[in-house]
Amino acid sequence: MRSILLRYLTFIALSIGLCLGQNPSVGHGPVDKPSAPATNKTITKRKIATRKTAAPAYDQLISQAQKQIDAKEFSSAIKVLEQAKSIAKNDVERHQAEDLLARAKTRQQIASLTKTAREAGKQGNHEAEIQTYEQALAVDPSDEPTRKELIKALLGEGERFTTSGKTDGAIQDYDKAEKLLKDAEPNQAADIRDKTNKLIWHDADSEFKARRYSVTRQRYKQLIERSPDNHEAVNEVVEHCLSDARNLYQNGQYNEAQLFADDALAYSPGSGEALQLQKRSQAQLDRQRGERLLSEDKTVEAIKVLRSASQWLNDDQDLAREIAVAQARAEFAPAMIRLKGGRFRMGSDRGALDEQPEHTVDVSPFLISKYEITNAEYKQFCDDTHRDYPLNPAGWGSYFLEYPDHPVVNVTYNDAVSYCEWLSQKTGERFRLPTEAEWEYAARGEQSSAKYEWGDYFSHRKANGRDFQEHRVTSVKAKTTSVGDFEANSFGLFDMTGNVAEWCSDYFNPQYYRRGEIHDPQGPSGGTQRVVRGGSWNDSEEDLRVAKRLCVPPSTRSSQIGFRIVRELPNERKRRSDN
Repeated sequence: MRSILLRYLTFIALSIGLCLGQNPSVGHGPVDKPSAPATNKTITKRKIATRKTAAPAYDQLISQAQKQIDAKEFSSAIKVLEQAKSIAKNDVERHQAEDLLARAKTRQQIASLTKTAREAGKQGNHEAEIQTYEQALAVDPSDEPTRKELIKALLGEGERFTTSGKTDGAIQDYDKAEKLLKDAEPNQAADIRDKTNKLIWHDADSEFKARRYSVTRQRYKQLIERSPDNHEAVNEVVEHCLSDARNLYQNGQYNEAQLFADDALAYSPGSGEALQLQKRSQAQLDRQRGERLLSEDKTVEAIKVLRSASQWLNDDQDLAREIAVAQARAEFAPAMIRLKGGRFRMGSDRGALDEQPEHTVDVSPFLISKYEITNAEYKQFCDDTHRDYPLNPAGWGSYFLEYPDHPVVNVTYNDAVSYCEWLSQKTGERFRLPTEAEWEYAARGEQSSAKYEWGDYFSHRKANGRDFQEHRVTSVKAKTTSVGDFEANSFGLFDMTGNVAEWCSDYFNPQYYRRGEIHDPQGPSGGTQRVVRGGSWNDSEEDLRVAKRLCVPPSTRSSQIGFRIVRELPNERKRRSDN
């Protein structure tokens, strides 16, 4: 019985030893004395000891990583936190490790960017410096050191831009700095805003003095946009707009004046002065347009434009006179063509001796009547001056009254001059007969060296000359044709060849071309005959050549002679008098 009990106790001891990790010898031989059996209390104490050994490892890693982050040892901290994350026993520990890991990586990225920014600043690449600081702040907008570094960089670059006159760049940098300071340091932000506004005002003034008005207006607009609800600031801008508009208006810069007045009216819709300046500036622009139309002989259109301008310039006596002149021109003056003048070859080495030598002449710009003066136009002159009508050519019936659109004939040189003087007095402009040089320049048009105004070969279909009369089939008694019946020359002038010969202002001298006068030749100083040019309905193709010179006594009245007129341009009139 005792032996059986001993064996049972031995078996239990061996089992307990195996559970406790012991490895007793099994088999024959002596057996070690078995250890005392473990109780439940002993096992619990061992489990608690095991847990206490693991917990300090995680906490120690977290503490170590925080110290490394504070010391800016971000790479080391990241490694430690990766290790801590791997041994976290629950979600709380894992989330803690992940949050610290994200923080360490953010701080590492910011540190790298700020280092790059500082290096760019040291190298003078301030644009890259600012851009890199902005990237760093975008990683963590709450990072205070980066914000301060960026503000410092922006203010420094703004100063450099201001010194170098790059106002737009300075404004942009100052505005960014102000925005970064607005919430944290409002007083400093307000100081920067005031500084920026002063810079804009200064630049607006400088640009106006430099006549870069569009930039000045842009600066005013910026000031309005920066303080749209600040009535005092808006009124200050409006006053400057009005002041600038007044100065520009007084200097005759009406387009620019109107733009500043437009801006003032936009910023202050109830401003009566702004409206007045706007309308008067536009009226002056209309006046200039009307004057251009007058110079282009677009008289009817010019009158409409000038009358519109007078609604806001009713106190301008000069404008009133301009309108009166335009109305008189529309009522009395013939249609005119502006010629730009220039050099051409006058005369012909192939023609008669008085046409030689062919020589260079330079004529100033002038206007010449598009058509020969008609019976209707000359009738106005006669009626207004109580002058006798010209005699009707024999066999032509009541030519003067019956054919109002035919060229006037049977007028002397003095009759033609009197017509010019009357028209000048009526319109306030200077009308006269063309010089011989002006006449030939106008007749040649772009055919500068051709025999006829259309080329070197004659055609009776091109002009009313003797050949045309021979081919003509008509019941009209008059030998002339209506002005403009034939094709115009390249300058848009009609009947420079044929129909009627035309009085010129020059005395005739067969040797005059040999003097070689170049600039606006006026002809001989005296003589007994006057030049007529262009040939008439009774002349042959030889006498219809552009270079052909004819002459008659100034008292001549002929059914073959009429005239056209020139209107001088004011500047060219001064040039002639100076010469």
